Amino acid sequence: MKDNSSHTATIIRNLEQLLALTATGICLIVCVYIWSILRAQQPIWPLPGLYLLEMLAVSILGLWSIGSNETRLSRLRGFLTWVTVGILFAFVVLGALSVGFLIAPVAILFAIAAILSDHR
Repeated sequence: MKDNSSHTATIIRNLEQLLALTATGICLIVCVYIWSILRAQQPIWPLPGLYLLEMLAVSILGLWSIGSNETRLSRLRGFLTWVTVGILFAFVVLGALSVGFLIAPVAILFAIAAILSDHR
């Protein structure tokens, strides 16, 4: 019975990592796409680029927090995963009229990964 539970936990852990990796990949693609459009329109105004860089950095932080296997940092990793979800949903709300809906799938995938991680 215990072996089956361990196998299920491993499958859920792999699913969490896959969701986080997929979310980070989507975020990278969306940020590069948006930046390629904004770059030509606003050559001297760096704030949209910083906004996109923040989203990507938060996404990478979430990927690290889910992908890390260090047991001594498990509480910090769980906290950082939920911080990632909160920040990404804030970006979705703040950018709702512009780019927020493109980041919504990233936030949803990280939320599912965080729920699975807490459940495990």
